[in-house]
Amino acid sequence: MSAAREAVARFEATAEVTQRAIEGVGDDHWSVPSTCEGWSVEDLVRHLVEGNERLAASLHTGSDAVPSGEQERTWAERHRASTTAVAAGLRQPGVLDRPVTVPAGTMPGHAVAGLRTVESLVHAWDIATSTRQPLDVPDDVVDYVDGVTRQLLERVPPDRRPFKEPTTPPSGATPLDRLAALLGRQVPGTR
Repeated sequence: MSAAREAVARFEATAEVTQRAIEGVGDDHWSVPSTCEGWSVEDLVRHLVEGNERLAASLHTGSDAVPSGEQERTWAERHRASTTAVAAGLRQPGVLDRPVTVPAGTMPGHAVAGLRTVESLVHAWDIATSTRQPLDVPDDVVDYVDGVTRQLLERVPPDRRPFKEPTTPPSGATPLDRLAALLGRQVPGTR
C-alpha cells in the first residue's frame, strides 16, 4: 500500500473509532465537561465534526463553507457524513501532494490527512474518557498515529501546535493513554 493510500486508510480507521465513541454518548453526557478544558462533550464533538465539514468542503470545492442543512442531522450522522466526505476528498488525484490550508497552517495534503487522523483519535480518547466509555483501538492504529504525531510535533512550531504541552502518563499506561499524554491530556489512570 502506498503511503498516500495508507494515510487515507488510517484516517478512515480512526474515524470509525471516533464514530463508535460519538454513538456511545448518552443523552445525559453531552453537557458534561470533556477532557478538553472549557469544552463540554458536545463542544468537542462539534469542533471535530465542523472541522471535518470545513476540510471536506475545502478539498472538494476550494472553499471551507459548509453546506446548509448539515445542522439538522445528529452529531453521529454529521460525523459519519463528514468523515466519508473527507476520505473521498483525500482520494482525489493529487490532493495528498498539493498544499492545503487548515487552521494550523498550509501544508501538503498528506500532512493534513495525518493531522486529521491524529485529531480524530485523540478526540475519540477525549470523548470516551469524558463519558467513561471503553475505547477499543487496534495497536497498529495507535502505533501509526503515534508516529504521525511525533513527526508533526517536530515540524509544527510550538506556538502553532493545536495541542497542549505533553503530560506524564501514569506508570502502566496503555499506548493510547501515552499518546493522549503526548498530546497534553491528563490521563486519569490506567484502564
